Amino acid sequence: MAGLRIEKFVRNNRNKDTFVGPADRLLLEYNPTEEDQARNNRRSWHPRPFDKTPDAQKKIRLLKIVPLDGQDASSPIQCYFLDSSHFANKISWDRMEYTALSYTWGPAASSGDVKDIIIYGEPVSVRCNLWDFLHAMRQSQNEGPFWIDALCIDQLQLEEKARQLELMPKIYEKASVVLVWLGACEEALESNGIRLLYNQLNLREPTSTSGDTHRRYGLKYMVENKYWTRLWIVQEIFMARKIHVYTGGHRWDFSDLMRIQRKFEAAHPDINWENWKGIVETKQTWDRKKKHHLHNVLHQWSHQECRDTHDKVYGLLGLVSKTKINIDLSISEVGLFEAVLEAEKKHIYARKFPYTSEFAERLMKSLGLQDNEDAGKIKIDFLKAWKGKS
Repeated sequence: MAGLRIEKFVRNNRNKDTFVGPADRLLLEYNPTEEDQARNNRRSWHPRPFDKTPDAQKKIRLLKIVPLDGQDASSPIQCYFLDSSHFANKISWDRMEYTALSYTWGPAASSGDVKDIIIYGEPVSVRCNLWDFLHAMRQSQNEGPFWIDALCIDQLQLEEKARQLELMPKIYEKASVVLVWLGACEEALESNGIRLLYNQLNLREPTSTSGDTHRRYGLKYMVENKYWTRLWIVQEIFMARKIHVYTGGHRWDFSDLMRIQRKFEAAHPDINWENWKGIVETKQTWDRKKKHHLHNVLHQWSHQECRDTHDKVYGLLGLVSKTKINIDLSISEVGLFEAVLEAEKKHIYARKFPYTSEFAERLMKSLGLQDNEDAGKIKIDFLKAWKGKS
């Protein structure tokens, strides 16, 4: 998931950023630089707000795609939301059949990076990777319902966004399927490389050196895909009960990924398998019932990429057994750094000093605070306190 940078703040003396906006909706009042957000902001488009009932904080939106029904495939993609009132009344949303999408948002720097879909008759801008996904699902007659963060969360409503981020681990855990979307590859790549790889893996075609070049293209697209470098996908994959992986029109079970690695890794040492293996191999042994501390999870996964610095912490909370960290989208990076050290100090202080120092340094770096004086003072005080307890 791509975080939304908050640009209109008031800096105060507590080293914390305070959001400026209407208290009742906490809407972002800024000029977004991302093309999709800018367009939707100008249109004042927001998904229909949840009601004010006590159970509203547990509700989610689910999106369905309107089928073609004989229309031309180039006709605009139309979608609608299911009535969220059912999720907390007659049917609880965590017992509904739905698919949670795991994907990369992709760039939105210019008009060429976004396309419009139609929701309830209104144009809504989405990034090209999401448009490709919706188009592929409509072509395959998969109407959903889907949970898609970019559309099912009001990205400009901070209060709602924070609540929905807290629900995300459960959303992916309870999904009937988590659909990993690696993107719509070029037709030549899909018809040759991806198809050949799929057929060779499933013994429909012999594994021969004559197809090495095409297979390599398919492998490289899948294994070195930008998707595997993203931070949010760690939580999304590890919480999932069932995973389908899509590359264009081909669907793979998650178990196929280990088979791909076992069968083809040795023959293709020129391909960078590191990010792929970090996710795929760890998923095989990840025990959700095991107690995972935040500092362990941060130490292992904070190198993954995300757009919003805060997500270095918030995007991994779903993997943690218990934490005192709450999602606060108005806190500064320095404030978040201090909060994590305070919340985890009991467990970190139980380790030897080299680990304590390394963790504090790594957390500073992941939050972009290497040269921040305030963060440096907080780190020094944190390490002094460890020595005082030893």
